[in-house]
Amino acid sequence: MARFFYRFLPKKSFLEAEQTLEQAKKLINSKDRGYDEKQVQTLIRLVDEREIAFRNQIGQFMKQSDQQPYINSFYAFAKTLKDYFENPSEIEDPLSRYHNSGLYCYVGETRDLSYTFADNASRAFLYSGLGLLVLSLMLIPVNLPLALITLGVSISFLAPSSYYTFGITRPNEALVYKKEEELFNTAVAVATHAPTHPANDEMSEDGEHHHKVQGFEQ
Repeated sequence: MARFFYRFLPKKSFLEAEQTLEQAKKLINSKDRGYDEKQVQTLIRLVDEREIAFRNQIGQFMKQSDQQPYINSFYAFAKTLKDYFENPSEIEDPLSRYHNSGLYCYVGETRDLSYTFADNASRAFLYSGLGLLVLSLMLIPVNLPLALITLGVSISFLAPSSYYTFGITRPNEALVYKKEEELFNTAVAVATHAPTHPANDEMSEDGEHHHKVQGFEQ
């Protein structure tokens, strides 16, 4: 199924993503940078795992319109790594930059753990339901029958969308984020010659981990 809001995003090619990731790997493996060899090996393994996840997800779809969100995210991932290792001092938080690239969608190790159209649909119904709930409360002193009808519609929107958003989407995002955090923490450790720190297992209350938004040149 085509994803409406992706129509207006830049359409990156799979070849662009592959080539950009290869350039990033060359920078990571560069011997003249004095990177810790064990950290480099760990990072390359994590990058390869992410690459396989992207390839598997993209390969499950036949239509270009269905593949495009994942190709875009694959490119954003590769571009972030490449840009970071070209100028590590200019990118304070590469993970945040990746997430705020405008091309990001979460991709897990399996199709069940990856972004789907249902994720956006459930969020759209959730926000619509919340809006209708507020409207119904405002209508109570004005038009009680209409307020009750609006309240009923809001509940019919909120019940399934809340379950899907908080029971399926958020846990999947958390699992993917943990992998991404581990990878980019390792990337920072390699580039700055610092000890590797374990990924933080906890997510913030609303599931967001975006800190300082940094520009992403597409």
